[in-house]
Amino acid sequence: MDRPRIDPFASVPTSTSTGCRPFSELGLVNEPFASGADVRLGDIRVIVVLDIRRCAATALNPATARRDLPLPRLLLERCGHTVMGVYVSPISRGLLRPRETASRRDRLG
Repeated sequence: MDRPRIDPFASVPTSTSTGCRPFSELGLVNEPFASGADVRLGDIRVIVVLDIRRCAATALNPATARRDLPLPRLLLERCGHTVMGVYVSPISRGLLRPRETASRRDRLG
């Protein structure tokens, strides 16, 4: 069976990331306050405040406008959850540029 291509824009993200383990961002929810870690997008300090659970609208293929891949159901069946990302909130000022790097540094250790 051919695996369908998942378009990341089906979930209507504000930004996307590459180079991380799947769902590794979930371990960063409230991270700066919980462990003293410094989480940044470029030069902007952020806190990952909430995971994003998506609805059936993410099954819509943005290129064809057809519901062709039931992402929430597949996530639940294969991963045990329906989380498709995280919300972040800035805790410092700065400018976020395209292709900016996300990083996490431990300030306590």
